[in-house]
Amino acid sequence: MRNVRRVVKAGFAALVVTTLTLAAYTVVFGLSRSLVLPVFLRLPLFSLILRPFCAHFRRGPWTIILLTRYSSLVWRTFLLGLTTTAGWEFADALFDDKAQEVSFTVARRVFFVLADRLNSQLL
Repeated sequence: MRNVRRVVKAGFAALVVTTLTLAAYTVVFGLSRSLVLPVFLRLPLFSLILRPFCAHFRRGPWTIILLTRYSSLVWRTFLLGLTTTAGWEFADALFDDKAQEVSFTVARRVFFVLADRLNSQLL
């Protein structure tokens, strides 16, 4: 039962992290394409450097239309992020207890070694 709770908790955490991250990246992409990039392309120095790489972003449909036009790409990106994050979360949940036991065991040994040295010095 305890392991089932951990798996559900890891799955929920992966879902929330992936959803928030994808939403944030979508908003940042939309703002950068519609607001920041046109301003940078009007500046003389940035225009010379960025125009060969980013000028094609200024052409084409509006950014809001791109989200519905490429919804399958957004869905695949969400699923890829979800599986990656779920793998990290599940691995973290499975090995969380073992990592804590190792650190606790090492800390206990160091304490006993230091206590033994203090006792031998006092005697």
